[in-house]
Amino acid sequence: MNIAIISDLHCMHSKSQSDGDSWLISDNMRKPTNQHPVQSLIDFITKEKIKVDILLCAGDITNKTDPQGLVTGWAFLEELRDNLFAEHLIATLGNHDVDSRNIYNKYDHLDMPRKLKSNFPFNFKNERKSYIAN
Repeated sequence: MNIAIISDLHCMHSKSQSDGDSWLISDNMRKPTNQHPVQSLIDFITKEKIKVDILLCAGDITNKTDPQGLVTGWAFLEELRDNLFAEHLIATLGNHDVDSRNIYNKYDHLDMPRKLKSNFPFNFKNERKSYIAN
């Protein structure tokens, strides 16, 4: 079994960016490819013909709970999964992925991850319900 592990994407929108917060900006163009971390990685995966069974993400998909960063960061992970021909994409939440300071929802710090997509943070329906609920 081959497993690829990625973490700390810290994806965010350019309007949320401060100096040096992140290299992965959700609204950056893909060219030149060497200036876009995900496109550069996809180019490497394609060139080296890398294939894995599982892509694991160890958290911090977004930066400072940036909603656009979470949406785009998950889409980037799905794109990486597809380019790696991985059967599964499995993620866990990092501290930047939850609204612990209640900036966007003062009652539910897991509101954004719960609403992201039906396959977040993995596509095992029963386990996903339990993970997001608890």
